[in-house]
Amino acid sequence: GTLSEVIDVEPADGGRDFGQGIEIERRDGRRLITAGRVAVVIPDEGKWLFERLEVNGELRAGHAGAVLILEEPANIHGRTVRTEKEYEGLVERVTLEEEGPVRAVLKFEGTHVSEEGERKLPFVIRMMIGLESEKVDFVHTFLYDGDEERDFLKGIGLRLEVPMEDEMYNRHVEVQGDYGVFH
Repeated sequence: GTLSEVIDVEPADGGRDFGQGIEIERRDGRRLITAGRVAVVIPDEGKWLFERLEVNGELRAGHAGAVLILEEPANIHGRTVRTEKEYEGLVERVTLEEEGPVRAVLKFEGTHVSEEGERKLPFVIRMMIGLESEKVDFVHTFLYDGDEERDFLKGIGLRLEVPMEDEMYNRHVEVQGDYGVFH
């Protein structure tokens, strides 16, 4: 058979005008991303994924960085003990992977570095920012390049500074996972 019909395709947004959409400004080695009510300051390299995340001009989080804890065996006085070694993320490259009217995706590439300068577990972290959404999504991928006999993964993730100004009983942080929300 042959196709003899013409099919009209309508945009999924119904031709909606997104106004300014997501705005990205580069200044002084940083990116300022404004997505409606949300504004994020992202350095081009260094320790932080972002320096500030504001919603409606109010600071919601700051100094977000990758963290790693490895558990390593050690021999002390003939006994085997396990020690924890902490690493902080070092962002070496930031790439704007997607820039559209309703979503921006940033790719952070780096590695975890100990106080002694030892580098372990390179990572790629993607941050998705949507227009008019207070939610910021992350996908954290890492390459295990450690010694499987010595470097045991104890913890890996992101650390954020979050202002906690309400009464002690009314301070909440929610983390969405594959199987629900962790408070």
